[in-house]
Amino acid sequence: MKNATAVAVVTPMIILGVPIADTFLAIVRRKLSGIYQPDRGHLHHRLLSLGLTHRGTVLVIYGISLIFATISLLLNISSRVGGVLLVIGLLFGVELLAELIEVLGPNRTPLLNLLRFIGNSSYREEVRQRWKNKNINKNNSNQNKSHFGCYTRRQKSIKERKIACLY
Repeated sequence: MKNATAVAVVTPMIILGVPIADTFLAIVRRKLSGIYQPDRGHLHHRLLSLGLTHRGTVLVIYGISLIFATISLLLNISSRVGGVLLVIGLLFGVELLAELIEVLGPNRTPLLNLLRFIGNSSYREEVRQRWKNKNINKNNSNQNKSHFGCYTRRQKSIKERKIACLY
């Protein structure tokens, strides 16, 4: 038997999932960018920029709201394990949607990158090669330093020495 209070609190939050998620993602996006100004990164702006009409955008948001409401109803009649799986699936879906329409920004897609890494062998090999090159460059830069943290190569100017030799 599930805790009725928890379900009673979570159900309205899930039903209101679209505005709550959009507001939360706007806060995260602005925190990551460091700019607290109005932007065009909200869900409806992103859908419009993908080429949807106003009517199409509203219908997509209605569809997302319908999915949230359905999950909320299923949560009320599911078992505890089913409820946990529904919430995890819901969070996964919200993150995936946010990354697909780039609500958080164009290069902030960790879940899509993970799925691409798992499912695409050429992308996986490309990432492994980048990691290998990054480690090689890191090792080379460490070899150019003395034990004081100063570069042993001759710098071109005093200014470069002061920048490169940080104690």
